[in-house]
Amino acid sequence: MIIVIANGTSRSVFDINLLKNHITYGCNELYKEYSPTHLVCKDGPLIWDICRDGYTKENNCYFKMFDRFPAMQYEMLKLTFPSSGKVLETQPQTNEFVMFGTGSTMVIYWTTPNEPTQKLEWWGDGDNDSYTSETAAIRLACLNHPQDKIYCIGYDYYLNRTADNIILSSKNIPDEEYDTTELFRQHKRIEEEFDNNIYHIGKHMNYVQFENLLNK
Repeated sequence: MIIVIANGTSRSVFDINLLKNHITYGCNELYKEYSPTHLVCKDGPLIWDICRDGYTKENNCYFKMFDRFPAMQYEMLKLTFPSSGKVLETQPQTNEFVMFGTGSTMVIYWTTPNEPTQKLEWWGDGDNDSYTSETAAIRLACLNHPQDKIYCIGYDYYLNRTADNIILSSKNIPDEEYDTTELFRQHKRIEEEFDNNIYHIGKHMNYVQFENLLNK
């Protein structure tokens, strides 16, 4: 089965380790509690945390930003940074690096030769075409498995109802964190783009039914 995992509270009723024999797509900080088959992330500082933790070296990660530069450009890029700024970087230096900018701090992550991390070129930058980590994970699953059913767990903002005795509502999500109107628009766009059957646990079935389906 193909399962996409967001970080909503609804999945607290479910043992995520039951997914270990399935193909999974996870978002953001999920890797700290469970290692999905594919990890998707949009936020720059969080991408840096994932890289710094060494997770990208041996795991399939897909980021909005992960442009690789040859080592020969390292000194030149440092010269463009304000002298009052701070530079953080991993060690050892290798043949390629990725640069992140966070205000007055420049972060340099030196990649390894066989690192499987990729930048998703189709992520988008405008208000109408830029995905969140959660919706990008769904689209990536659809692209990679066009003939399969896609099961989504933890997408509480999309459900806006009660599931498994946990109240799920987009009203619980701060406006500054998510534009729920745009999120619904992204979901609709993905569903229109693909012929997949996309099932949200908590909307199309509950977690007990989903667990029974896993065990078949």
